[in-house]
Amino acid sequence: MRLRNLLITGLVLSMFASNSSNANTNKNIPFGKADNGNKTANFSSSYYYLTLNSLADLKKLKPSYDGQVVTVTYKLISTDNCGGQFEWDAYSTSTPDDALVVQSSLVSTGRWKRVITNRKYYARWWSPVSNGADQSALLNKMLGSLPASSTIEFDANKVYNIASQVKLYFPVTVLGNNTTLVYKGATTSILSIRSSYVTVTALNVTGDLADFVTEGFGIAVEKTTNDKFYTNIIIQNCIVKNYKHVGIWLRYAKNFKVLNNTVTNIAYGGIIVTSCVNGIISNNKVSQITARYTPNKNAYGIQVLRGRLGDSVSNNILVSQNTVTGCPWEGIDTHGARDLIFSDNKVYNCNTGIAIVSIGNTGDYQAPKNIVVKNNYVENLNKPTGSAIIYQGVSASDPATGLISFNKCKGSAIKISRTRGVIITNNTIEQPSENAGIALKEMNALASVISNVIIDVWDPISDNTAAIKYMLGSNDAYIDGNSLVNGTFIPPSGSKNMFGFRPNIVDATNRAIFGKNNFSVAKSAQYANAIGSTFDVNAGAIRTIADASYSVGTGVKYVIFSLLKSTHTLTLPSASSNANRILYIRHAATDSIAVSFSTAVRKAGTTSTIKSLTFKNQCSLVSDGTSWWTMTQNF
Repeated sequence: MRLRNLLITGLVLSMFASNSSNANTNKNIPFGKADNGNKTANFSSSYYYLTLNSLADLKKLKPSYDGQVVTVTYKLISTDNCGGQFEWDAYSTSTPDDALVVQSSLVSTGRWKRVITNRKYYARWWSPVSNGADQSALLNKMLGSLPASSTIEFDANKVYNIASQVKLYFPVTVLGNNTTLVYKGATTSILSIRSSYVTVTALNVTGDLADFVTEGFGIAVEKTTNDKFYTNIIIQNCIVKNYKHVGIWLRYAKNFKVLNNTVTNIAYGGIIVTSCVNGIISNNKVSQITARYTPNKNAYGIQVLRGRLGDSVSNNILVSQNTVTGCPWEGIDTHGARDLIFSDNKVYNCNTGIAIVSIGNTGDYQAPKNIVVKNNYVENLNKPTGSAIIYQGVSASDPATGLISFNKCKGSAIKISRTRGVIITNNTIEQPSENAGIALKEMNALASVISNVIIDVWDPISDNTAAIKYMLGSNDAYIDGNSLVNGTFIPPSGSKNMFGFRPNIVDATNRAIFGKNNFSVAKSAQYANAIGSTFDVNAGAIRTIADASYSVGTGVKYVIFSLLKSTHTLTLPSASSNANRILYIRHAATDSIAVSFSTAVRKAGTTSTIKSLTFKNQCSLVSDGTSWWTMTQNF
C-alpha cells in the first residue's frame, strides 16, 4: 500500500513539476545523489526514481526516507542476480538474506525489502550457482522464505547440483522452466512434497542410479498419514530419470494430477500412487523401468496400490493416454484398488501389459473391484510369458470385477482368474503367443465374452491353440459374437488356430453358453473337449439387443444390451409362472444405462417398487413366484 501511494504521489508531483512555472525550484533537491558516507555508488538518478547497478550498491546507499523505492538492474550473467525493486522500511530489524531483505551498511535499524507483485518470486533473487557446488541448502532456504500460496519461478534450463533433499513444506507453485536438480546425496526422495496445494511444473530431477533401495524417489508426496491426506497436488511436465526406486511417488493424496511427465531409467517404478483417491495420471511417458537389483525382479511402469494393511484403498483414479515402454514385469498395474479407469494407454514391450490383480498377505488379501480397461493398445512381440491384460481376484468369495473393452492386444492374450461378472467385449487380440487369445483360468462366474476378434492364436511348441480357453475349473461364461481369423502371420514353430473354443481339462464345474460365434477357420474343431462339462451351443438362452426394446422369451437367461443409446422397455414374463427364475441383464459398454420394466420390480431389502433401473455392467432379477426382485448390481 505504501508503495502504491508513493508511486501515485510521485506521478502527481511529476506532472505538477512539468507544468508549473516554479518547476525549476525542484532541481536543487538532492534525491538520488545523497552523501552515503562511503564511496559514491555508481547509479543514475532522477527526482523520483533511482536505479542501481548491483545489490552491492544497494547496501552502500544511505536511505533518504521511510518508503523510498529503488530499482536494482538484473544481469543475466553475474554472481549478483538479485535485480528488482526494493522499498526502505525504516523500522524493520528483519534478518537479511540478500534476496528478500537487504541491510544497509550505513544504518543498523531499517531494511531494504523487496517489492513483490502478485505473490510472484524468482529463484534468481537468491543467486543460486548453476553447474557448481551443492545448492540444496540455498534452495531450501529459498523455499522456506516463501509465503503460502505464492509462486517461485526458476530461470530456464539451469542445472543445480544438490547433495541433500529439497523440500516443499507449504502451498506453493513451482515453475521450473526445465531447470534440473542433479542429486548425488544419500538415499532419499530428491524433491519432497509435504503440503497440500502444491504445483510443480517443468522442474526436472536426476539421480545417480545406484543399487535399488526402498525409499529412493525422484519426486515424492510423503510424510503424511492415512488420517490426514494432502490434497490438490499437481506434478506436470517434469523429467525424472536415473534413480533407485520410483520416479514419481504419491502416498495419502487426494484430488491429485500427474500430467505430461517423462520418467525413464528407474529401478522399480515409473509412477506409483498408494492409498490415493480422486486423481488423474495422464499423458505421461514412462520407459526403461529396469528391475535392476530389485529383490523379486519385479518392476512397474504405472501402478495404483491399496497401500499398507489398514490403509485406505486407492479409488476413483483415471489412468489415461500414457505411454509405457520397456518394463520387464508389468507396464500398468493395480494391486487391490477399486473404481479405476485405464483408458487409451499405449504399452510396448512389457512382459504383462495391464495387470488388474489382488494385494495382501495370508489373511489380508483384497481383490480389485470395478476396474475398467478400455481402448488401450498393448504390444509385445518378444514372446512374453505374461499377458496383454490380466484380471485376477482372490477367490470366489472375493473376486475381481470390471470391464475389458475395445482394447487392441498384439503378441499376448487376455486372461482372467477368480472374477465375477467381468465383461470382455469388442477387443482385438492379434498373434497371441501362448496358445489362447482369451483365457479363463478358474473361478470365473458370470463372465461375458462378447464380440471379440482373435487373429492367429499360436504357440511355438503346443498344437493346443484356441481362440478362447478354459484353463482349469469353476468357469461360467456367456460367449457370443466372437471370431477367429486366419491372418498372415506364419509361426516359426508350433501351430496356430487349431480350435475355436477348448477347455484344457475335463471338469464338471465348467459351463458355457454360446451364442453365434464364428470359429469356422479353426483347423481341428470349432468346439472341442467339452466332455464332463455343460456347454450349450446356440441354446437360445441368450439374447443380444442393440438400441431397442425387448420382450423376454421362454428359456432366456441372459439379456445383453450391446449398444443402448436411449432408454427402452424390457417386458418381463409373468413372475407367478416363473418362480425361482433368474434373469441376468448385461451392458457391454462402459457408461451407465437405464432400462424400463413393463411391470414394477421390487427392490431387495425394501418395500418399494421401481419401474426403471440404472446400472453399469450387470444387474440381475429373480422371481419369487409373486414378483420380480432386483438383486446385486454391477458385478
